[in-house]
This record gives sequence, structure tokens and C-alpha cells, in this order.
Amino acid sequence: MDRMHSLWKLVCLVTCMSCFYCMIHAGLVLPENSRIWQPLPVPVLLPVHAPRIVYGRDTLLDLQWSHASNTKPTDYEIPAAMKRRKRGRKGGVRERNKRRKFKPALPSIIMGNTQSLRNKLDELKSCSILRREYWDSCLMCFSETWFKPGIDTQQFSHIDGFTCIRGDRTIDSGKSCGGGVCVYVNDRWCSNVSIKQQQCSSDLELLTVALRPFYLPREFPQLLVTVVYISPSANVALAANKIHDVI
Repeated sequence: MDRMHSLWKLVCLVTCMSCFYCMIHAGLVLPENSRIWQPLPVPVLLPVHAPRIVYGRDTLLDLQWSHASNTKPTDYEIPAAMKRRKRGRKGGVRERNKRRKFKPALPSIIMGNTQSLRNKLDELKSCSILRREYWDSCLMCFSETWFKPGIDTQQFSHIDGFTCIRGDRTIDSGKSCGGGVCVYVNDRWCSNVSIKQQQCSSDLELLTVALRPFYLPREFPQLLVTVVYISPSANVALAANKIHDVI
């Protein structure tokens, strides 16, 4: 008990001495050898372990906006004439069809007279991979394919992503070579494909395909695509009458 009492006296004495020392340095207490009241110089003490506060760019901008205004500087510092105007989206049927992808209002069709599709199949495959107008096309219709019923479709006329429907020239045409029509249907546009009518004669070669695409207005139950080839030696009037009867 006496030891604790002595320790408490020592703490009080140290506290009183420290307060008295501060008062002397502040000029509020005169030293014993001084006869004139004059303040003593106060030493400047810097904290050794002061907390370091670092402000980042975002923090400073937030402080600036909070004191200056509730809006960002871009709303009131940049003149209106220097602001970049937002460009609108492109219009037109072509741009709308690009955005719709495989839901076009009208199907995109590529047509051509190949004069032997067999030796041009590699080029057609490359175009269907590298060129957008080919891989985005809904239908590819060709005449004069020069295919015969004995030619394998998978080996000589297959293109990845497309379904091939062929109308080859038969012996009913009275010719041994040439002729033939075919239709390539994009699988991403339509998978419901069926042959509606097929004719092969000396006057014309005709292939009609019925399609039910994934996107089709309710007013149209299906689409009919007809590919026709008329040879130079055919009777044009008779061929026109046959096409009229089919349509």
C-alpha cells in the first residue's frame, strides 16, 4: 500500500513539473533570475509519426465537384461549340437488314449462270466464308450447273452452312450434257425445305422449292422459289406458257 502511494506521488510530481515547464516556455511564468516580464521563445515541435493523407485524382475531383457544383465540369466548363456531337445511327433498308441479320423483310438472293458449278465449287466455298454478301445471303440460285443424277451431292456440291437442292438435267431434255439448276438455302435462315415441283424438258428446266423460314409474317404461310433455265435452242413461247402454268 505504501509503495502504491509513493508511486502516485511520483506521477503527480512529474505532471506538475511538465505543466510548469510548458508555462515557462510560453512566457506565463517568470524564471527566478529574471526581473523583467518578457516572453521566452517557444520551440516549434513537429510530430514524428504524423498520419500521412494522400489524395488521388478521383478524390480531388469529387471534392471540387462537391464544393463548386453538383454537376461535372464537362457540363459547364467546355463550351457548347466545342462539345462533340453524338452521331445518330445510320438509316436505310440496307442498314436495317444488317441489324436484323437473318430476319430480313425480303430474302437476299445471289443468282448466277455458272456453266459447270463443279469446277467453281472451291471458289464458292471460299466466298461463303470470306465475303459477307455470300455468308449472309438467304438463297443462292444457279443455272447451268452441269450436274447429272449420278453425281454425289455431298462430294461435289456441298457447302457448309447451306442446304443444296438440285434439279439435274435428265434424258427427258434430249441432251447429253449441260443444263441443270440448283438452290442453296442458308441453314441459319431456313431449315424447313421441300421440293414443290421439278420439270426437265427440251424447252426448259424448272425447279420450285417451298420454304418456311424461321421468321416469316403471318400473312405468308410459306415462300416459293422457282429457278428456271431456258436453253438457246428452246421454244421460248412454249417455255413461257409452262412457267405461267407453274406460277
